[in-house]
Amino acid sequence: MNRAQAGGADNGEARQILRRAPSPLKADIYLDTQGGTPTVVKDFSRAPRWLRHILGRLLLGREARCLQTLAGIEGVPAFLERIGPHAYRMEFVPGDLPSLAALGADGGRLLAQLAQRVAALHQRGVTHNDLRLKNMLLTPQNQLYLLDFGAAMHRPASRAFWTLPGHWLFAYLRRTDCAKLARLKHRCGGDLSATERELIQRTRWARCATQLWKRRILPLLSHRKRR
Repeated sequence: MNRAQAGGADNGEARQILRRAPSPLKADIYLDTQGGTPTVVKDFSRAPRWLRHILGRLLLGREARCLQTLAGIEGVPAFLERIGPHAYRMEFVPGDLPSLAALGADGGRLLAQLAQRVAALHQRGVTHNDLRLKNMLLTPQNQLYLLDFGAAMHRPASRAFWTLPGHWLFAYLRRTDCAKLARLKHRCGGDLSATERELIQRTRWARCATQLWKRRILPLLSHRKRR
């Protein structure tokens, strides 16, 4: 099944649902073919009103800013436009979910490409925070794209003392991104260095917190009705 990444949210005939939001904290994702050029729309308009007007705006605004910051980086879909307060449009990239076998094939070429993508994000001051196979896309040209920047964090621009916790958090999340890369490498059969093994150990509590959120809390929220 082909995947995509952002588009418009108003013409029913010109759009195709790619993913219904699994919980109120997630957006619907559409493929929009209006105008002849396919794009992808991420849309919070079906979320409960309180969430749509408060949290939905914050989440979409943060994600849009991260994508704009990453403009021009290989392997990141281009942000195109904001569509009102509850949706935005981005570039459509055709491709499929990569497999562990594909990542580990050819001497780990795609793993190395993924590491380059993540390093480029960090250089721009953005952490992804959700590096999983389901949030990646492999094009027919064997280029990896990173998807779903909903959990991404942007490093504070100021160096004032009140932004120090944000800088500390960014540094820690950068390490968790690298630890996730190491885990993927291990799952692909690669040998981990002592530094990579230590990195995984140092970020274990963050992994436990993420699993608690996804396995216990999000399933409860997904039972909340959307419009």
